[in-house]
Amino acid sequence: MTLTSRHVVVLEDCDEDFATVKEASTQWSQPVRITRFTQLQPALEAIEQESFEPPVLFLLDLSVPGGSGLELLQAIKKHARLRVIPTVILSTTDNPAEIRSCYKAHANAFHMKEMETPRMVNLVSSIFQYWLGRVRLVDPARNLLRG
Repeated sequence: MTLTSRHVVVLEDCDEDFATVKEASTQWSQPVRITRFTQLQPALEAIEQESFEPPVLFLLDLSVPGGSGLELLQAIKKHARLRVIPTVILSTTDNPAEIRSCYKAHANAFHMKEMETPRMVNLVSSIFQYWLGRVRLVDPARNLLRG
């Protein structure tokens, strides 16, 4: 995998919200390959597999079946191979305590979901534009992330 393939892992149980992520990915100038998890436990299990292909970006919803996206965030940031990968939270909450918990767990950004589809697509597009286009990312396929 090279950085041009732009693999993104998404934890999102709502089909409508995921559809906005997919739509935003089609607006990006380079192909974005999305791996979706709709529940916490399969996502937690996947990142522990040796065969798990690290993405260049994690996009997490906080409220998902089986727990919280915060739990996945914490697992990602404890994982030697994954902790340097940007992890962005997308949530409906504006609870300061929840937002603070995400940043304490080393989220790279926290965004409130938009209620209108066009605005949500625009939000996700701006996230992709920043994290996939503007910043320099490490190549997660290399062993540079170990240790």
